[in-house]
Amino acid sequence: MIKLRAKNQTSIQYNIIVGDSPLQSPILPPVAFNNNIIEFIKRCPFDLIQLNESHDYFQLSLKVIDNSPLDLNIINIKDFDTFFNNIKKIKQVQLYFFDSENENQVIAYNKLIDLKSELIYTYLFNSLPNELKNNKSINSPNEFIIQLIKNQNSIFTALNVAKIELKPKTLIDYKSYVPFPYFSPSRGNYYILNQIIGNCGINTSEFSSENNKDYSDEESRKAHLNRHSFNRQNLFIEQINNIDFFTKICYAENLIRPINENDSNLAPLIMILPFHNPDVKKIYGGDPKIETILVEQTENYINEVEKKENIGIEIYNAGMKVLQMRLKYLDDIAYLHSSFSYSPIIRFPIRGKSIYRELSFFRTQAFPNLTTSKNWRNIKKSIYKFGKTLKSKILSEDLSKLIKARDGQIVCVSDIPIEWLLIDDVPLSFTHDICRLPETTLHGLMSIFVSNKTFNYSIPRNILEKTLVIMGTDEDEFKVWQEQVYELSKIKKFIIKKCNSIDEVKLAISEIQPDLLIFDCHGDYDEESRSSYLWIGDEKLFGDDIIKNNITAPIVFLSACGTAPTYGTINPIGNAFFETGALSVTSTYLPISINAASTLYFRLLNMLGEASQNGLHKNWLSYVSHILRTSGMIEAYMMAFNKDDNIDEDKLISSNSYDLIESMYFSKRRKLFKEMNNRISNLNSSKRLFFSEVIPEYLLYTNLGRSDLIYFDIWKEEYEK
Repeated sequence: MIKLRAKNQTSIQYNIIVGDSPLQSPILPPVAFNNNIIEFIKRCPFDLIQLNESHDYFQLSLKVIDNSPLDLNIINIKDFDTFFNNIKKIKQVQLYFFDSENENQVIAYNKLIDLKSELIYTYLFNSLPNELKNNKSINSPNEFIIQLIKNQNSIFTALNVAKIELKPKTLIDYKSYVPFPYFSPSRGNYYILNQIIGNCGINTSEFSSENNKDYSDEESRKAHLNRHSFNRQNLFIEQINNIDFFTKICYAENLIRPINENDSNLAPLIMILPFHNPDVKKIYGGDPKIETILVEQTENYINEVEKKENIGIEIYNAGMKVLQMRLKYLDDIAYLHSSFSYSPIIRFPIRGKSIYRELSFFRTQAFPNLTTSKNWRNIKKSIYKFGKTLKSKILSEDLSKLIKARDGQIVCVSDIPIEWLLIDDVPLSFTHDICRLPETTLHGLMSIFVSNKTFNYSIPRNILEKTLVIMGTDEDEFKVWQEQVYELSKIKKFIIKKCNSIDEVKLAISEIQPDLLIFDCHGDYDEESRSSYLWIGDEKLFGDDIIKNNITAPIVFLSACGTAPTYGTINPIGNAFFETGALSVTSTYLPISINAASTLYFRLLNMLGEASQNGLHKNWLSYVSHILRTSGMIEAYMMAFNKDDNIDEDKLISSNSYDLIESMYFSKRRKLFKEMNNRISNLNSSKRLFFSEVIPEYLLYTNLGRSDLIYFDIWKEEYEK
């Protein structure tokens, strides 16, 4: 069951009040982010106790599994009165941000001031200094911290918690680890490092002094002279190593200990890979501003602008402004998601038409052709071709080495299949556990953060009893496998519902209220709405139907074709599950065979009971990635067994088991991948490269949402001990 995420009473709540938002757009960020408020908040502490010993607070965050991220809320002004009626129940320090140019917000601002609460502080942006009304109104992060120190006795009394003396302290020895970066995409890491060493309320002069402006201009000039180098990107390397250093030292000093040798101990690496979805141009066809918004960047983050006669300077500037708003929003979102576990961040240069050619092979209109045997045999080659192209366009050799060696899961903000990225000819999804946050639409990224900030779900030991499989088709090809799933359910105790209509699905969800929801059916794509959907009997289950009927579960697994296409859609069905409260949705990039898909979710169910009891996997991302990663290995062994009557079955089973165990260890996966063909060919007389022939599931599926935050109860309990 999903629970409200616990909050520390000493944590600080940040609330941005916004006007009525315009219609959601795939290219415009939410209005709450079209200002510098998030930059302000990045310089503020997460928690009061962080002000004293930030490194102890960091260490505590590693020990406490139910991560407490930055407590940020977006409140629509039309809902303010309802919020205000409950404000006295909030036992936290609160900082509210109001826009002085909005009359309704000024009224709300004065209403808060009149409360004279010891816990409420306000910031009125777009205002003049003399508009600040009392000493609870602040105008900088540093002033906010000074007010917290000054009023600490009354604050702790109002919180009704034991008083501690707040004496802000920065770890001076580590200040050299945090030089100010003039390359703005790397500033997220700068703020994260300052949170760790306690350097909150950072002086704003570092952003605005004339000397720094001159230096920044010089750095920009150098970047333009080396527009196709990766010089700027390599600035991330030192930052990531410095953030990881603080985690590694906690393990080295035995302040925290891993449960399993195969656990990834480092915080997930957050990647931002911005992508100009080709459908955006189709939606806004004819608008000249779109031409400027769809500008790509070189390897060194220089905008590649094509001057066109029909685009004047005003249109160009407007387009550039929209693009910069979008990139700034992505940086802000990455910082919010990093706050769950002090994750380091990489933002790659924005990509678009330069990869359309390789990606268009996987467009939704081509799905019928992809499924022919000849084209399907070439699908892996096309994926690898795309992976190599992507690597050359976004990733330096030095940063490749860091990612290749870094034992941490990956959270990627992108519409691009980052799982296909090839580093030294090995797909990223084989070596790393990856979850992805779809970039389109932009508003969804904030929704996913808010859902995970507000709610918490961990996997119980009896997860199978809370698992519902919806069988949405009775075609003969499906029936063969469904009969086996029915037999498995008698042993594993999960629930199966045969549904021929959306109403039957709604009824099943209402009755069972599952923790894990699996759909076994056909998936398809609607070109007019650019949406993927599921077939339930003869009915199409669209995203709107999921929202309308509240069809959801904390974890959703879609065993259906092409539910998250990489090219040709702006509204994959997974987005709807997030709107109804799901935290993780496993979906498919491409058509999948019934046999392979059924085998995969059969294995997922068959092994889940043991995984929920033995604690070998820390979180859902680890578990589902293992199932995807090993399915291709098992298939390769099975092919060898079926093609060679003389093969030694005992040796084959032993070798397969050994490889499955090795795949649990990050440090062994790359070597395992490169040796798999030889390991299998040594057991059979044909010497065929069976592993190379397999089209593995880790290239066909994608894990959407923050499945790295969904822990197994058994693992969590052992870790907390």
